[in-house]
Amino acid sequence: MGDSMSKRFNVVFVILLIAFLAFIGCSGKRGPAGVSATAECLTCHADDSNIRAIDGQWSNSIHASGSNIDRNTPPCSGCHTGQGFIGRISNGSIDTIPQPDVINCFACHEPHTNKNFNLRTMAAVDLIQGGTFDRGTGNLCANCHQARTPSPDIPLTEGAADSVFITNPFSGPYWGPHDGTQANVLSGQDAFVFTGAAYSNSPHTDEVTNGCPTCHMATPFKNIAGGHSVAMTYSEFGEESDLTTGCADCHGDLTDFNVDGTQDSVATLLRNLRTILIADSLLSPDTTSITVKAPLRTSLVKAGAMYNFLLIYHDGSLGVHNTQFTMDILNASIAKLSPENLIASNR
Repeated sequence: MGDSMSKRFNVVFVILLIAFLAFIGCSGKRGPAGVSATAECLTCHADDSNIRAIDGQWSNSIHASGSNIDRNTPPCSGCHTGQGFIGRISNGSIDTIPQPDVINCFACHEPHTNKNFNLRTMAAVDLIQGGTFDRGTGNLCANCHQARTPSPDIPLTEGAADSVFITNPFSGPYWGPHDGTQANVLSGQDAFVFTGAAYSNSPHTDEVTNGCPTCHMATPFKNIAGGHSVAMTYSEFGEESDLTTGCADCHGDLTDFNVDGTQDSVATLLRNLRTILIADSLLSPDTTSITVKAPLRTSLVKAGAMYNFLLIYHDGSLGVHNTQFTMDILNASIAKLSPENLIASNR
C-alpha cells in the first residue's frame, strides 16, 4: 500500500513539475523560442534586388543630388532637406537643419514606424497661392512642387492696383512664384488673371487622378527614367528620349511629348513673352530673374505678365501638364503687352 501511494505521488509530482516548467517556459524572462529577430528586417533587406533597384533609380533623381541642400533654414528647409520635409508634413514645423540630408526614402515613407512603404501623407493640399490640389498619391509631391507667394506680393487680378513693387532690398532680383509650380499648372490655378481673359484646362487636369506619379513614376527605363528617378527624359548612347510609358493608357503608342507641336508652340510663346519683358526692362537678358536689385515699381499688368511667364517657365513641362491653361495664360499675357506675338490654341 505504501509503495503504491509513493508511486502515485511520484507520478502526480512529475505531472505538476512538467506543468510548472511549461508555465515558466511561456511566461519567464526568456520564454520559448520565437520568430527570428531578423525576420522583420528581411521583409525589406532580403537577398533580392528590389530595394537596390529602387535605390539605383533614386540615385539618378534630382532628389538625390542635394543640389540645393544648403537651403537648410526656414522656410526653404521644409522642402530642400529630408528632415525639414518630415517636420513640415508631420506637424507644420519648419526649422533650421544643422546637418541636412537630401530628400531620400524616409522623407516620403516611414517603413520602420509603419512597417510598410505607405506614403507619409496623401491628404489634399491647400496651395500657398490659393485653391486645393487633390490628386491621390500626387498630393505628397504637391506639398513642395507648388508656387510660393512672391516677395513683394502682388494681387493676381487686373484692376486690384495700378502699380506694384516687384523687387525690394531683401528679395533682390529673385521675384516670382519660385521654382516648381507644377501643382498649380496641372490643376489650372493661381495664374494672374487679366480683365476679360478666360483660362481653360486640358484633360490632364481631371483625368490624371493620381497626379505626378502616374507619369513620373511609371515603369522605369533601366534606372534612369521613371520609377523613383521620377525623370521623364533620358539620354542613352547620345540620343535624347521621352519616357512615354505612363501616357500609353490614354495616348496609345506615343513616342514623345511634343504632341501636335505643343511643346514647340509653348517654347515660342515663352520666347516671345521673354523678349517683351526684356524690352520693358523687367527681365534680365541673361537669366529669368528681375533686371535690377533696387526697388522696382511697375504696372500691375506688367507684373502680372511677368508672374505668368515665371509660373509657366518654372513648371518646366512646356505645356504637357496642362496645355490649354498654359497657352491661354501666355497668350493673355502677350495680348496685354504685344498682341502681334499671339499663337492660337484649341487643345
